[in-house]
Amino acid sequence: HLHFHRETAPIQKRIIEDSIASLSLRPPIVAQPETVLYDVLKKMRENGAGAVVIMESQHITGIFTERDFLYRIALHNLDIKVIPIGEVMTPSPVLVNLSHSLAFALREMALGRYRHLPVVDVHNQCVGILSADGILRYLIDHLEE
Repeated sequence: HLHFHRETAPIQKRIIEDSIASLSLRPPIVAQPETVLYDVLKKMRENGAGAVVIMESQHITGIFTERDFLYRIALHNLDIKVIPIGEVMTPSPVLVNLSHSLAFALREMALGRYRHLPVVDVHNQCVGILSADGILRYLIDHLEE
């Protein structure tokens, strides 16, 4: 819980008090570790997604993002039609749940230098991917309030 000694601006209050459940999360794009990178990239493009959750047996085992592509694939001349996503994903990603505050999510993103975090429900099922852009859009939409 965060407390301020001075009057907080409405936007600060919203960041501290609103939960991830306040956001309109899109359903996650999901792939299995053995799915080839080409197919994952195609899914990302078709869905306008910046990240894909990698799942095995209903458990999140990794995440693959645009940044992963840039740093791990783009400059290494790898054959994206044969590499399984499990070999280039970020394993064991930080997870947030729907009850976490926006402030908590932003803190996790800043500490880990992440732009995307998988979101889970009370049953630890992935319900979406939180993006820094999504939080920013939410805050901009609520600035006038």
